[in-house]
Amino acid sequence: MMKLFKGWSNVTYLMKFKPIDVGYKFFALNDAMTGWCYVVIPEGLAEKGHDGEEWKTWDKVAELCRHLPDRLNKVYVACMDNYFTYPKTIKALANLNVATVGTVQPSTMPPEMFVPLT
Repeated sequence: MMKLFKGWSNVTYLMKFKPIDVGYKFFALNDAMTGWCYVVIPEGLAEKGHDGEEWKTWDKVAELCRHLPDRLNKVYVACMDNYFTYPKTIKALANLNVATVGTVQPSTMPPEMFVPLT
């Protein structure tokens, strides 16, 4: 999500053709049924993970899902668009006991990861 900001900062983003095209970028985990927001991670240019390495998109998605309440005893499904749906994201969420569903770009997904719907 984007928060409008018209000033100057080294962590603002320009995303052309979006409703809010300049501002601060955040990753948020929201519940589709209740609207609750579980956690928000601000996107920064010099962001580092727990191991000191730069965070990638799948790291951020996995970090958000680590905050799901009682995730070991409940079934959660993360619904994502093609910006987040990568093999590394799906594997990271599977390790956290979170299923995934979403759109993909065929060029980013190996054919053996596709599961036919029957």
